[in-house]
Amino acid sequence: MHKVCFIPARSQSKRLKGKNIRDLGGIPLVCWTIIFALKSKEFDQVIFSTDSDDYVRIVIEHLNVYNIDHSSLSCEIRDNRFCSDNTKIFDYLKNEFTNSALEKSGGLLVQMLPTSPFRVYGDLIKAIQLSQNNNVGIFSCTKYDFHVQFAFQINENNFLPLFDSSPMLTGATRSQDQSVYYHPTGNFYILDYKKLKHKMTTIYTDCRAYIVDKISSIDIDTLDDFNFAERFATIERNNLLKQ
Repeated sequence: MHKVCFIPARSQSKRLKGKNIRDLGGIPLVCWTIIFALKSKEFDQVIFSTDSDDYVRIVIEHLNVYNIDHSSLSCEIRDNRFCSDNTKIFDYLKNEFTNSALEKSGGLLVQMLPTSPFRVYGDLIKAIQLSQNNNVGIFSCTKYDFHVQFAFQINENNFLPLFDSSPMLTGATRSQDQSVYYHPTGNFYILDYKKLKHKMTTIYTDCRAYIVDKISSIDIDTLDDFNFAERFATIERNNLLKQ
């Protein structure tokens, strides 16, 4: 089965300027994901999609520094229309993106987000096998750090629990009494290309969840996120490069 990895990274991040090329443990953030995809040997093609020629240059320079074979890497300059704050990558993949090999024979399109730099090779392999064996899409997820039942908003005078059954109202505050909830992560979205084009209405349509651990699920969106990720960068960098 033909497998293509798609890695998007626009240059106009708002909350953390230059986030996708910010140095994390000596490696630009986006390069963590590109190196992972290339070294996994799971993909016939890896596509780096960006709106910046400078990002392409930076990526290629660092792949050469680390002596990473990037013969299967293609770099796509995405039109600015598809790199705005209001553009969803899913909409771009469904309505604009094409791939001749996948158009001809079908296969898997695997999206990986550069904001989730710490992945485990075994997770990707197991998730792809799960997708193939069950003919379903797969997306990565992890448990919430804290029980969502306790969620509340704050106004000028008080806190406002979001749920009528909130433990803050009922008094049932023991952690073992709370249900476990999960949220998606950016590690991978494994999609059947033909289903994507003809059937899927969201990136989660006809998909199953695959649970990844807390370190793998670190997502970088703010400076605090980045500083937190730096605590694990040295160990995770060794794991990334030793494969």
